[in-house]
Amino acid sequence: MPHPSERPPPAVADIVRALARHRVDWVLTGSAVLVACGARLRPNDLDVVASPEQGNLRRLAALLTAIHAVPAYFPDWADGPTLRWCLDWRPELATTAQFDHLLVTDLGMLDLPPRLTGGYAELRPGATRHEVAGQQVWICDPAEVLGRLDGRARSKDIARARIYAGLRARAPITPTRDGLAWLGSISSRGAPRRHPAARRGVHPPAPGSRRARRPR
Repeated sequence: MPHPSERPPPAVADIVRALARHRVDWVLTGSAVLVACGARLRPNDLDVVASPEQGNLRRLAALLTAIHAVPAYFPDWADGPTLRWCLDWRPELATTAQFDHLLVTDLGMLDLPPRLTGGYAELRPGATRHEVAGQQVWICDPAEVLGRLDGRARSKDIARARIYAGLRARAPITPTRDGLAWLGSISSRGAPRRHPAARRGVHPPAPGSRRARRPR
């Protein structure tokens, strides 16, 4: 059983397969989308925006129960939930508000933001379908992710500024074969040491380089 204070990296393939087994209708958003487009990032969690249709939320609740999901506990968050509340939380009330938490699960960190990164109805029309870990996944328009990063002052965004700039310099920004493979290989032990392109003897383009700007 995961503990709310733990922060295990997301096992992307396992999460994607679990969502497919439970027939959850969802769209991928967040930094994992940028990874799919070739950015060499290590997401701290997987951002999943689920359809708010009631039957879909019930299937999502069943999945969260199966992977022992609990909200993450932040002791320095004065207005945040207590550790006891996090331990007692259950996904039985199938609503987007009930699921609006960063969750610690058997499969790593999972975030279910219903609106912060864009709602399902907003993201789904511009999403494209790609294979991740043997499953078809709807991936939101990367421009949606980059647009919401403008003006963010989080430490991780400051550290990734050069990577974001390199992606913005490309036109169009779309998922790549290597990016999708890299995303699917991220496990509970973190990302692999070597990018798929490097394993083929190809050095991945540095963000902002001429090669990084070329559409793939």
